[in-house]
Amino acid sequence: MWDRLSRNASVERKFVKGDLRNARHRDGIVWNEKGVEDYFRAVKRFKEELFVLVHLTGGAPARGTEIVSI
Repeated sequence: MWDRLSRNASVERKFVKGDLRNARHRDGIVWNEKGVEDYFRAVKRFKEELFVLVHLTGGAPARGTEIVSI
């Protein structure tokens, strides 16, 4: 993700406030909190949908202990 962030200007604008090249190291980056939250929300939604697809197409329904481990 770090490489993609530093190579792609549109991704940088979504996640970083200001210019990434002006930050001397990773601790000096000012993150765009809304962009980061939106990203994590999208990841969570993807995982939920993937879980449903695996559950529905995996044959027999999973038991509670199997679901919790995923």
